[in-house]
Amino acid sequence: MDILNGFLSFFVPLFLVLVYYWYVTIPLIAIAIFGYIKTKNEGLKRAIRIFFAFLILSVVGILAMLINNG
Repeated sequence: MDILNGFLSFFVPLFLVLVYYWYVTIPLIAIAIFGYIKTKNEGLKRAIRIFFAFLILSVVGILAMLINNG
């Protein structure tokens, strides 16, 4: 259980920062994806999916921390 707490206490704040600064995160992810994908429309869609994955992981992590501590 300590490993889970350590994992969550590191990654949940990281995901929350990435979600909070979405206006920086989405373009950075999109730029990284554009290096591998040639079409910009597909790259932007994939960047938004990754951003929503960060959002879901942060919510799940917060819920897990609340359940674990509460």
